[in-house]
Amino acid sequence: MNNLKILLAILIILSVTSISYFPTIENDFVNWDDDGYVIKNELIKEFTFKNIKKIFTTSFVSMYTPIAVLSYAVEYKIFNLNPHAYHTTNLIFHLLNSTVVFWLFLILSRNNKISFFVSIFFAIHPMHVESVAWIAERKDVLYALFYLGSMIAYLRYLKNFDQKKYLILSIILFIISLFTKPMAVSLPFVLFLLDYYYERKIEKRAIIEKIPLFGFAIFFSILAVYTESDAIERELLYSFPEITVFFFYRSCFYFFKLFMPLNLSAIHPYPNKIDGLLPFKFILSPFIFTLIVILLIYLSIRFKKHRKTIIFGVLFFYITIAPVLQFIPVGQAIVAERYTYIPYLGLFFIVATFVQHFYDDYVKNRAIFKALFLLLFFIIVASTGYMTWQRCHIWRDGIIFWSDFIKNNPNSPAGYNSRGNAHFLIGDYRKAFNDYRNALKIDPNHIGASYNICILYKISGDYNNAITWCKRTIELKNDYAEAYGNLGDIFFFIGKKNDAKLMYREAIKRNEKFIPAYINIGVIYYYEKEYDISFRYLNKAIELGGRIHPDLFEFVKNYSSDK
Repeated sequence: MNNLKILLAILIILSVTSISYFPTIENDFVNWDDDGYVIKNELIKEFTFKNIKKIFTTSFVSMYTPIAVLSYAVEYKIFNLNPHAYHTTNLIFHLLNSTVVFWLFLILSRNNKISFFVSIFFAIHPMHVESVAWIAERKDVLYALFYLGSMIAYLRYLKNFDQKKYLILSIILFIISLFTKPMAVSLPFVLFLLDYYYERKIEKRAIIEKIPLFGFAIFFSILAVYTESDAIERELLYSFPEITVFFFYRSCFYFFKLFMPLNLSAIHPYPNKIDGLLPFKFILSPFIFTLIVILLIYLSIRFKKHRKTIIFGVLFFYITIAPVLQFIPVGQAIVAERYTYIPYLGLFFIVATFVQHFYDDYVKNRAIFKALFLLLFFIIVASTGYMTWQRCHIWRDGIIFWSDFIKNNPNSPAGYNSRGNAHFLIGDYRKAFNDYRNALKIDPNHIGASYNICILYKISGDYNNAITWCKRTIELKNDYAEAYGNLGDIFFFIGKKNDAKLMYREAIKRNEKFIPAYINIGVIYYYEKEYDISFRYLNKAIELGGRIHPDLFEFVKNYSSDK
């Protein structure tokens, strides 16, 4: 393939992708992790060595992703909280990834049509919208860039083992990818898969050179389990056979969505049992999975020359998605569309290979068939791009986003509670209250909705109801530091400073890093002229990353004997 054709192919891919994702540029933040990573993340708001150090020693939203968070810090320094800039950056990284994918599969397949097919469907597949349109998922598009770059560097090394600089480059890019998202831990296994694809013998040298990569992979795997330990609980509600069924369901889900990306949702909750049984589609999934395996085996036998590609593609899919197949259960979603961002490349490679096979055998030398084939390909690309374009609008803002989730999951209290939060953020308290009440109708013990109603009553000045709902929240969750903190605020507002201090101490007891409690109790002691105690609390708040008016802190510090 000459350079002009390569350039033309890349331009087509980038143009189609830019059009498909154009709506994301006008989107706002959504109240789903965007606050934890960007809006309320104090560490990105001052680009200092101290904050950079903290970024690399802190987990965010139960994940260790310092490179991604560092990218937000750079953006914040330039664009502040302009959401359009963050969305544009995500799209730029996705466009870079699409180009790198084209390059990678051009090396692997030595076929321009296969690499074009893989790249364009990677670029515009609706299952990838979540990775690109969600600001908080910057880690996906960013880790993928270094992950794919590491693969290309390793392929260069396979061509000439004497050029160890490419092996070193591959390792460096892998480490950066790990610091961006722990899902990169699969790469050492993928490199063995590349050895297989290039028919390299798995000898001592091939193993030794990957030992450093496995060392980093093991370390980051342990780190990921540690940082996400608070989310590892959901599947404990299910038996081991049901957990096994979930594996088959996930596999079937991802295979089917490759070809039919319909009924997409930002969150796919775990199923509710009916009379103690999982819904029928889950029970059926092991049998469907068996049929998929039989089909792949048949294709491997029937088309021997593509057997290596089939094995490579399937193993690539499972190796790269293994960290999120939830053998260790994490979070509240049984599957997630963003998990397919890199793994789908393996399946795209298989499909592209068979499309190329069909084209060469039945279409290439028949003018009419060739015209129909190109027309069909154009229709598929256009319809896929249009589905992606539509899906991008779902991420317009928090209200539209959660309304779409509620449409797909009408019995989810979390959806109503989160949409209520979106209404709250724009000051529409009536709609927020209605959503919180709807969440409690579905689940009377929903902690978030109960707490949020407490906040609404506090804002409206109805302190009696606010106290009632805060206490109700604490009954539901005794270690809820924020609820104690709000009770402290309310008692302070109504002049019960001793009760307020007691509640703030209870909040700190539940969460030793709860900054607002340190600040507020420090302020109370300031008003009471207990400057030593005030200084200790305010200083602790600053150590934890809190912000305090410098005049207040200097005053307390000057009058404190603890300075």
